[in-house]
Amino acid sequence: MEKDYVIYQNEKIEYYLYRKNIKNIHIRIDTELRIIISASKRTSLEEIRKIILGKIVWIKKAQKKVEKRNRQKENLNFEDGDRVYFLGKQYVFKIINDMKNYIELNNGNVGAHDCARVQS
Repeated sequence: MEKDYVIYQNEKIEYYLYRKNIKNIHIRIDTELRIIISASKRTSLEEIRKIILGKIVWIKKAQKKVEKRNRQKENLNFEDGDRVYFLGKQYVFKIINDMKNYIELNNGNVGAHDCARVQS
């Protein structure tokens, strides 16, 4: 992995470059809002920088989208009886207070075994 940057409108935009045996260049944004580039071992840094600058509007938009998703995840709380969706199907969320820590899908319910809620 290499760490590099491009300058766009007087702003230093850092990215992480992974060299792989691939034909295309892939751009993604991770959950930390970092720009991750996967490129061929033969692709020059200059070509990669040009591609990043050419996709900068998409990159900024994607970063905002990931940031919004991160904020939504922070506020994610489930209560007993809530309806949740998993793989496109609706389930009833059940909290099971026992000495186990796992989630199970059973008979139309999502059961969350939570030892943290067990009263001593």
